[in-house]
Parts: sequence; structure tokens; C-alpha cells
Amino acid sequence: MLKKRYPYYLASRASAPNHDLEVTDKYTGKVACRVAMADASAIRVGIGAAVRSQAALAAFAPDQRQAVLEHCVARFTERQEELALALCIEAGKPIKDARGEVTRLIACSLLFSTVWDEGGYIFANNSFRTTPASAQLNGSMA
Repeated sequence: MLKKRYPYYLASRASAPNHDLEVTDKYTGKVACRVAMADASAIRVGIGAAVRSQAALAAFAPDQRQAVLEHCVARFTERQEELALALCIEAGKPIKDARGEVTRLIACSLLFSTVWDEGGYIFANNSFRTTPASAQLNGSMA
């Protein structure tokens, strides 16, 4: 079951200065829940926090990055039914399809966690990210 209200997260902290945004159930047309909506100031704070965190995140060792993904997998799995219900209500997806999307979210997160475990060294120096996309597509990565 969905909660009646949800905050947004800003720099790792829940924030609920309002509950202005109504989430409408696509099947009934009724308000399913309300969520906090960030204003321009909150968005600027979020961008600043992201910029300030860049160096710390870049310094994460591969096993630390893997631990973050494993934490996400655990939380997605714990909240699997809630996430599916949210997709069903907000996007109007049939529950079977919504459950499939959540299963895919968990599977992809597990896949990337495994990649970190088995080949994290590829990502440790950001070589994957900094390789030109055209080279990746052509298979001509140097």
C-alpha cells in the first residue's frame, strides 16, 4: 500500500517542505498520494551538493561502488510490491507489467553489481566513461 505522503530527497536527506504534487490513480482518477515538490532553490541546492560530492564519489574504490549497488538491490527487493503498485497507479500500467519492470530493475542492478565484482577495475579509473561513444560502438576502443 502506498503512503499518503512522500518527501523528496535532497543531498541524502528527506525533505517535505510541502505536499503540493498530487499523484492521480490513472484507473480511478482519484488522488492516490501527495508528494513534495522541489522549488528552484531546492534544485540549485541539489546541483551544488552533486558538484561537491563528485570528488568523493570518484575516489570510491570498486568494492565501495559495488556495495552501493548491493544496497540498492536490497532496498528495491524489500519494496518490490510498493514500487510495482506505484508504477501501476501513477503510470497506469497493469500490475503484472509493473511487477515485471521492478523485477527488471532488480536484475539490472544485480548485473551491474556483478560487473563491479568481476571487472570493477575497468570502471575504477573511469576509462569506460571517458572512452568516446563512437569508439565503443565501432569496437575500436584503444
